[in-house]
Amino acid sequence: MKEERFLKLTYIHDIATIVSIFLSVFHVMKGTGSKIRDVLCGSFLVMQIFAALKIGARFLEKKNDLQKSMEELYHRSEKEWGTGWKSSLLLYVLISVSVFFKVGVPLLLGKDNEKESGV
Repeated sequence: MKEERFLKLTYIHDIATIVSIFLSVFHVMKGTGSKIRDVLCGSFLVMQIFAALKIGARFLEKKNDLQKSMEELYHRSEKEWGTGWKSSLLLYVLISVSVFFKVGVPLLLGKDNEKESGV
């Protein structure tokens, strides 16, 4: 797998982190309608802010630990399955799950509960 692909996957992960921060801030400011969901959304926001700080540090240091981890995982999967689509698919699936988690959690926590809103 080319170095450029690892970099693109890293950028996709970073963009998902930034989007999740905006979604979490929106839902924390708006309120979710439940104290438990407010706390969970606030906790998720804190974790994503920490992730954003790590992204910032990575850009300042010019050191990409996430990219190195992806390369290592790719090479391990190459040893197991050989070169081909299976090794690449593993990374794409992991990044997709990460994006769905980062974006989905604030959306699910901020979703209005139909029972609470009376609709």
